[in-house]
Amino acid sequence: MATPELQSTVEASETGEFESVSCGKKFRKGLKDNLFTILTLIGVAGGFGIGFGVGTLNPTQEAITWIRMPGTIFIRLLQLTVLPVIAANIIVVMARMDLKENGKMGLATIGFVLGFDLLSGVVGVTIAALIKPGLSTTLRVNKTETLGKNDAPVTTSDVFSDLFLNIFADNIIGLAIYQTKTIRVWTYFPITNVTEAVQTRLESTDMIGLIFTSIAFGIASGAAKEHGKVFVDFFDSLGDVVLILMRWFLLATPVGVCFMVAGSVVDLKDIAGTFQGLGLFMGSVLLALAIHMLLQMTVYMLASFRNPFRLMFMGFKVFFLSFITTAPVVAIPEMLETCDRYGIDKKVSRFAVPFSVALKGDGSGVFQAVACVFIAQQTGYNITIGTYVIITLLVGFATLAIPNIPSAAIVIIITILSSIGVSTAEVSLLFAVEWIMDRCRSGSMGVGHLFTVAFAQAVAVGRPRKNGAPSGEIFADSSARYSDDFITLSK
Repeated sequence: MATPELQSTVEASETGEFESVSCGKKFRKGLKDNLFTILTLIGVAGGFGIGFGVGTLNPTQEAITWIRMPGTIFIRLLQLTVLPVIAANIIVVMARMDLKENGKMGLATIGFVLGFDLLSGVVGVTIAALIKPGLSTTLRVNKTETLGKNDAPVTTSDVFSDLFLNIFADNIIGLAIYQTKTIRVWTYFPITNVTEAVQTRLESTDMIGLIFTSIAFGIASGAAKEHGKVFVDFFDSLGDVVLILMRWFLLATPVGVCFMVAGSVVDLKDIAGTFQGLGLFMGSVLLALAIHMLLQMTVYMLASFRNPFRLMFMGFKVFFLSFITTAPVVAIPEMLETCDRYGIDKKVSRFAVPFSVALKGDGSGVFQAVACVFIAQQTGYNITIGTYVIITLLVGFATLAIPNIPSAAIVIIITILSSIGVSTAEVSLLFAVEWIMDRCRSGSMGVGHLFTVAFAQAVAVGRPRKNGAPSGEIFADSSARYSDDFITLSK
């Protein structure tokens, strides 16, 4: 018969073995659930290693093109699925929505998007006016450099005319192919030279027109009752199929982001000097983005009486995908699933997510506002209160007018500076840090879209249902789906 001391020793040993096995299982489960995220982080680190390593060899432009190729293909595959996902979800939601009952949800979404698009200019201008980053930089541009040979800066009137022409598109197929854009070219006369406005077609999806057209078709199909049921069912099925396809493409994220990062840094020159000369400008942008995010969190907290940090933590995957790819739109599947886990009504998320992604560009607005004040300060322009007000208003409205396309932020900055009479030659300084600033504002906008949806839910429906994952399981649940797909494909 075992003594009490021996029995207690055996029990302690068994308990220790059980705890050891339990910890081992938890570790393996955590590793399995977060495999996708871990591989993506490895891809980011590998991208920096490849980019800086190859950059020391002075590669040719042809070599750089092929280094960027896998990342370019990855983004193209994701962009392939964006248009049908947005159109299908908006059409289905609008068709099945009771406008009298759910009108508050639409107004809340639109109000949040417009409000923070306009507020982005206020935040950016205020931070830049207080910190004055343009007075500290030592970098200068060769005045013989130009941003274009024969192109003249467009006017504010041109920007807003493009906005209305793109909203009311004249070709459904053309929505997916091009958008209207006004350019100004010099016309030379013997005595004087003038600029002439010319309407052109920019090869890019007309996202604003797509939203308007999808809403119109959705309302019309809902009004058609039974006759529109087949139409709505088709787009419902299309949305589900394309989301599955997008998730498959997202499995290539570790490889895609590796070469995207490598392509971004491979041809960078004098990084230390650039960061030293533009460090205060970059810090001003990051501070403005942080304050803007805190304002969104505060508004949501006041509307819902819930802790906004929980939603931010759940949105880490959305931030990460948006940051790495510089395109919040490719994180739409993750946004939708994050909203589902948070307990947001699917009718709200399926409308508000595509709407916000297409029209909410407040992160870019913050960057543009800081950049405009920075350039004006750097060139010695006499800035008055009126100048700050004009920049604030133009940034807010132009953020809606010009969609989120590559270098669109630079186009807006040039337009605004031209409107207030500031030289645009110094704008080329911004290209040195555009690669990292673009990622920062994209990540911020990705999380901001989640707060748009959560705010619409709080105003229209009430507090989200408490059916989300426990706080300790949020991050694991976010990437477990992709990790399981990785493991399945590897067998």
